[in-house]
Amino acid sequence: MLRRPHITEKSSSLGMENVYTFVVSKTATKATVATDVTKEYKVKVLSVRMVTLPSKAKMRGGKAGRSGGLKKAYVKLKQGDKIEFV
Repeated sequence: MLRRPHITEKSSSLGMENVYTFVVSKTATKATVATDVTKEYKVKVLSVRMVTLPSKAKMRGGKAGRSGGLKKAYVKLKQGDKIEFV
């Protein structure tokens, strides 16, 4: 269900509060994200918040299309746990 970490300026500042951001599949739920993060990074998850971003209309070379939307998960970890992204 986890696709990749979502590393931006905002997500970096949230890392100081023990909150990490991941791009997840469209069918992911809070429970599946929590278990996947626990298994992959060996940390304790306190809470998960989900955000679905819609696709946007785009133009390229005079042709209309749509960019793919995505689903993000904000994962809050137990105090003292960290995730290192290389």
